[in-house]
Amino acid sequence: MEPTASVWSQRLQAARKALNISRVELATRAGMSAQTVKAYELGLRRPSRLLLTALLDTLKLDRSVRNEVLEAVGFAPDGRLLGPDRAPNYVFTTDEALEHIEALPWPAFVFNDVIEVVVANKMAQQIWGVDLETEFQTRSSETCSASSASLASAARSRTGMS
Repeated sequence: MEPTASVWSQRLQAARKALNISRVELATRAGMSAQTVKAYELGLRRPSRLLLTALLDTLKLDRSVRNEVLEAVGFAPDGRLLGPDRAPNYVFTTDEALEHIEALPWPAFVFNDVIEVVVANKMAQQIWGVDLETEFQTRSSETCSASSASLASAARSRTGMS
């Protein structure tokens, strides 16, 4: 058995025991057989990402432990922090999104449906070398100026003025 296999296997078993549930109960909740859970806990089998995430979801492990297990098994860490399971409405105002991501210890940002960055925490802005507040004010004033010029031009063309 690989050294990393024992780490992730032990983490799964410890998490199950911390919840005070049996392998059978964990397996039932996660949608797999008790024999599969046992094989994972003993490090005899390597889980697919799908089955492993089902177990991790059922165990409700802390994000750092969850990612440690995923990486030990050979999968990329999972970025689940926001989403329907953590934020019931999963809709934030720009201010709410900024408040949320500003508290994160890693670079984070939010984009809209046309993939424009609408907020980013200070760490992300440092990496990018930008101040989004200034950027957004500059863009907003340029957009307002451009919109005003377009409206004025449209009004002149309708009245026949140039």
